[in-house]
Amino acid sequence: MAHELSRMWTQVDSQSISSKQLVCRLYRDTEEELQQLKQLGRFRDSKSSSQGNQRGGCAPK
Repeated sequence: MAHELSRMWTQVDSQSISSKQLVCRLYRDTEEELQQLKQLGRFRDSKSSSQGNQRGGCAPK
């Protein structure tokens, strides 16, 4: 019985470690995507405002 409990605990422990690693990886990936979206947004904003200035229109508020 003790061996069975020990095996079960080891299995649960390894699953929780894997779960924490997955959560960390998901968080890192999400942070990277957020940074990429922010950079794209800045690029898009600067591109549209420069086009507005070229046409003589008002820059977006």
